Amino acid sequence: MPAKKKNGFMILMIELQEEFRRDGRNVPMQEMPTLAAPKWKLLSAMERDRYDNEAKGLNQQARNIQRNALVITDTGETEEQKMERNKRERELVQSEWTSKPMVARQKFYLMNWQTLCKTEEGHYVPGEVACVEYSLEKGIMREFHRFIAPGEIPKGYAYKCKQTCEDTHKIPYQNFKLAKNDYKNIYTELCNFVRRDRGDCSPVYLMV
Repeated sequence: MPAKKKNGFMILMIELQEEFRRDGRNVPMQEMPTLAAPKWKLLSAMERDRYDNEAKGLNQQARNIQRNALVITDTGETEEQKMERNKRERELVQSEWTSKPMVARQKFYLMNWQTLCKTEEGHYVPGEVACVEYSLEKGIMREFHRFIAPGEIPKGYAYKCKQTCEDTHKIPYQNFKLAKNDYKNIYTELCNFVRRDRGDCSPVYLMV
């Protein structure tokens, strides 16, 4: 279902709600129209245009994400099946280590995802992804890195995302020019980097 289209007044309500939250007041969105209306009336035409333009930008970003989004479904594996698959993967890697030089030359892929927040529903808001190709013999051989545009921030989590950015990499979570919103292309590029589509069975380890 498409996200509800935003307007300037809605952006003002979200902004005020974040201010209230920083002051320790948890005001539900249902109450925000009454609280925001007086301030909206006092805004100049130029100030209203600023909010309207921000809303237009977010609406366009949401449309781009909906158009480019890649849905990855669950594999349907049981916990027992996952454990068995992991065991087979470990055995496959170890079977190639017939000597110490082989261990040193073995390539590994180390991957890390940085997220802006985790919602109560268990969804993660992405920020960036990085992956390196590594071996004990040569160290880091190749690097992959992409900033990810998170798109529409879930209601009630904008301040959390902003705080995460300020506490870590200092990169803005919205309107960052280097961030990409073509999720399908990012996924394809990452798969090509680890060369999974070429039959390469080099292990990929996720850093958490």
